[in-house]
Amino acid sequence: MPTFAVVAFGPPSQAEDLRKLRAACHSDERPTIDMHVTVQPPFDASEPRDLAIAVGRAVVSFPAFSLRTEAAEVISDGEYSTIILPIEECPPFEDLRGRLARAVAPVVATLGTARGRVTIATRIPRDRVDEALRAVTGWRANYSWIVRDIDLIEKREGAPWQFIERFSFGRP
Repeated sequence: MPTFAVVAFGPPSQAEDLRKLRAACHSDERPTIDMHVTVQPPFDASEPRDLAIAVGRAVVSFPAFSLRTEAAEVISDGEYSTIILPIEECPPFEDLRGRLARAVAPVVATLGTARGRVTIATRIPRDRVDEALRAVTGWRANYSWIVRDIDLIEKREGAPWQFIERFSFGRP
């Protein structure tokens, strides 16, 4: 069964800047999806068409809103770490998440939650975290953009994430 997620991609100019910053972090693995904030973390669904219809319904008449990142944070699992830029508190973002969860509930068994964030680098070995964090801090990474649409993406075993469909806000 394929895995899906719903994301809000950042603008191309900021995505290019983030690619350069990711390269400066020298992690063992770079994120495979361009600059984005995950609106709905990965989940399984057996009926992709029904899922797309539900996502489309969730954004009808939803207004555009601004996202802004905060200072970098490190998430560690012992051997490796991830550096993220959490997003500032954003009620419209949380409203969108709730709306999506309600819309897709009939076609999705289980939905998870995750803190809104832009991932900079993953799988950074413990002995290189300080160096990578200095690179991020020196870069003064701070991103903001207007979210006007969201994307449904899919991952199949052994393959990278793939774009499925874009859903623009406010259109029936």
